[in-house]
Amino acid sequence: MPQMSREGSQVETYDHIAAHFDYFPHLCDDCSFSCYNPQEAAEHEVIHNHYVLQNKAKNNYVDNLCMGIYKDCLLASKYGEDQG
Repeated sequence: MPQMSREGSQVETYDHIAAHFDYFPHLCDDCSFSCYNPQEAAEHEVIHNHYVLQNKAKNNYVDNLCMGIYKDCLLASKYGEDQG
């Protein structure tokens, strides 16, 4: 499980969880780049002068699954992993 700390960002944790599902809904129209978070997509556009299709491969089921796992990680961080 990703370490949940106050220093870690929500976006980094979402990225980590999404990577486990090979889920990258933002796809570059000019190369093979793909990512989970829109900030990374915007950076790719500016740095490489490419166009990233936001949510081109969006999957609501996987989005909700990632959010559920993120919430479980927060609860485990707050109360401990052995609580059920």
